[in-house]
Amino acid sequence: MKIMKPTFLMMFAAIAMLWLQSCESDVLDISETFTYENEFTIYTTDTVSTILQTVDMAEKSSIISEYGSKIKSIEITDVTYWLTMHQGADDQKIVEAHLQVSDLNDEGMATIATLSDVNLSLLVDNPTNLPGQQAALDRMEELIKNSPHSFKLTYTNACNEAPLDFTMKFSFKIKMTANPLN
Repeated sequence: MKIMKPTFLMMFAAIAMLWLQSCESDVLDISETFTYENEFTIYTTDTVSTILQTVDMAEKSSIISEYGSKIKSIEITDVTYWLTMHQGADDQKIVEAHLQVSDLNDEGMATIATLSDVNLSLLVDNPTNLPGQQAALDRMEELIKNSPHSFKLTYTNACNEAPLDFTMKFSFKIKMTANPLN
């Protein structure tokens, strides 16, 4: 029996060390929350417009560029939208608009949100919560997390009257978790 005691203690010590080692990596996780804002300036004599923007999050966020391949997770916790400028009639409105995300090759496009029947003048300097489609937010999170940390945003807009002259801003509150040891 005395021979089993040291063996048991050594096994227990080995298991404890492995458990502590796995816990240590999570203990060193760093979580930071930041805001990414994107503006779409719409100026056309037509009632419809589509704007596509390529976004390099490593350029836009020092947090993403600093942690890069060490990022464990990205979570978009809040999305808001508003107009920073509107030159149009008080009754001008969005009939339907879509904000979409895709990879740099335009693959895996997903609709983050759809707007309909929204008065433009009421959005000026009035941040409004934008309920997003979770599958599209998951897609955007994946594209931010993984190299090259880039994606495309497409804003398609149809209004009830022309011309269109406004700037739509979208704000994404993002939580990044990384481990500097990875």
